[in-house]
Amino acid sequence: MLALTSGAGLTVITVFVVLAIFCVAFWAARMTFVPFVEVGPEAFRGRNIFETHEISWRAVREIRDDPHSGVVVVLEDEKTVRIEAFARWASFGRHEK
Repeated sequence: MLALTSGAGLTVITVFVVLAIFCVAFWAARMTFVPFVEVGPEAFRGRNIFETHEISWRAVREIRDDPHSGVVVVLEDEKTVRIEAFARWASFGRHEK
C-alpha cells in the first residue's frame, strides 16, 4: 500500500484502489482460511485450515462434540477426524448457537 502512494500525491482514486485491494485480499483470505462443512446425500466434506476430508456417510461410526476441539468424527477403522468448522476459534461465536 505504501508503494502505491509513495511516488505520487495521495488522491481519492489511490485511496479507493488501496481499499479495493485490501477488501479483495481479505475476502480471499476468508474464503481460503475459514473452515467449513458441505453436506451431501452420500458424503460430507469438511475443510480444515490445512486439509480437506471427504467422508462417506457409510464410513461414519460416531459423531461427538468435544468442548475443546469441536466436532470429532469417528470412522469405521477407529480413525478420528476433527472438523474445525465447529471449533470455538473458527466459528466466531456460531458454536454457541
